[in-house]
Amino acid sequence: MKTIKVKVNDKDYKVISDVTFGTINFKYYKNKWQSEEKIFSTEFFVDKPTYKALGKEFKKMSLKVVENDEMQTRFHLDPVFPDQDEQYKVMMSAKAERTDKKGNLMQLWKEEYLGLDVRPKVFDKATGEDITMKFALQAGCTGDVYFRVHTNEFGTQAYVAFIKLDKVIPYVKPE
Repeated sequence: MKTIKVKVNDKDYKVISDVTFGTINFKYYKNKWQSEEKIFSTEFFVDKPTYKALGKEFKKMSLKVVENDEMQTRFHLDPVFPDQDEQYKVMMSAKAERTDKKGNLMQLWKEEYLGLDVRPKVFDKATGEDITMKFALQAGCTGDVYFRVHTNEFGTQAYVAFIKLDKVIPYVKPE
């Protein structure tokens, strides 16, 4: 597993391939931890070398170690990398509210903004279809994470742009 650079529609992205997702929250926003800021987010699992490389490049990225025996309770998943003693979770997000060039607030979860590039999306790799708003996704989906990199005086940050899923698992509410 490694991070590569790609160009999609003349935009630069980095990609982490073949990840297993714990959560994908692109259909609806959620509030950032202990904040009123609204975000779209995803959590996914990577191998240890990828985890370490991300930690070196993105000092403020949310990286956590999850014990193997906690995976079923927290994510309803078996350990993604059973040969590792621990699982390495990455959380990436993107703002769910932005201002346009005229200073107007855009609430990206609203239908009128669904087509914008700045709004994260989920695609089914097999069909190319945008499935962001079709249904909620369950833990265990697999695929690739595309993200943008932004560097400023606060450091280098990664912002999730879109996901292409190889394995799509629609969420089914337990009875």
